[in-house]
Order: sequence, then structure tokens, then C-alpha cells
Amino acid sequence: MAVIRLPFRLLGLALIAVALVLLADDLTAVDWSTFAGFEPQPLGSLFYATAPDLLNGAQAFIQRYVWPYLWDPIIQTALTWWDWAAIGGFGIILATLARRPKVKIDPAAVETAG
Repeated sequence: MAVIRLPFRLLGLALIAVALVLLADDLTAVDWSTFAGFEPQPLGSLFYATAPDLLNGAQAFIQRYVWPYLWDPIIQTALTWWDWAAIGGFGIILATLARRPKVKIDPAAVETAG
């Protein structure tokens, strides 16, 4: 089970690191003297700038073969979220789910010193 947890935890930590870089990129555009200019990039524009054919293909596939309502209200709404918040949130979820479980010690089984 630990073999499965490690890649998910590393992926979660990598996504958190990417989210911090995206947040830093958004914060560099802020005019700190007037506290104006904070306009985070939406997740959809990041995906479209990275791989426009993949995003269009995913939309067509999901609407035709999976479930049309999955794209329009659900995925389309998620693509309007801030990029660093969505990626960081997913990374936190992955890293949290992949953490090592706490070891439970039975007090009755522990020998007393003495």
C-alpha cells in the first residue's frame, strides 16, 4: 500500500509547488502602491494556452460519449476558477489522502516497565 501512496503524495506535493509558482506569477502583476492589478488567471485559459487541442477534444468527448451535463455546468465552472487555487486544492487533496495512517497502539498489549 505504501508503494501506491508515494506517487500520489509526490504528485500532490508537485501540484502544490506548481500552484505556488502560479500564485507568485499572479502576484508579480500587482501594483503594490495602490493594491490594484490582482487578476488571477482562470484555469481554462491556462489549459487553453498549454494545449488547446486537448481541451477542445476533451469537451467533444465528454459531451458526446460520457454525459453532456458533466461538461456544461460542472467542468465549465471548474475552468473558471483561479488556476493556482484549483491546482493547489487538488494537490492538497492528493497529498492528504496519500498520507501515512496513524499507528494505533493497543494499551493492553504494551508491557509495563517495572
